[in-house]
Amino acid sequence: MLEVEAIVRASKQITSELALIGDKRFLFSQSGDGFVMYGVRGSTWVAMGDPIAIRSADLVDLVWRFKENADEHRGAPVFYQVAADHLPVYLDAGFSL
Repeated sequence: MLEVEAIVRASKQITSELALIGDKRFLFSQSGDGFVMYGVRGSTWVAMGDPIAIRSADLVDLVWRFKENADEHRGAPVFYQVAADHLPVYLDAGFSL
């Protein structure tokens, strides 16, 4: 949880504070400077908002890795309430609106 707290403190995203509630799982970026917070219900993997990423390159990586991880577990990945300026990233990864 220490890594999560450090990323949240460095983030400018309002939704980053939701990571500290204690009810989410985390997928970290390869750099360790970002994460996707999510929950699993049945076969649906729901990420709360955009990935929390200090570096913009991590956001793209995390969207793809989250999708791939859900696919590997035969889950259906969903991002709930994402920023409009990131929509091209989600569309490129095969998500629909």
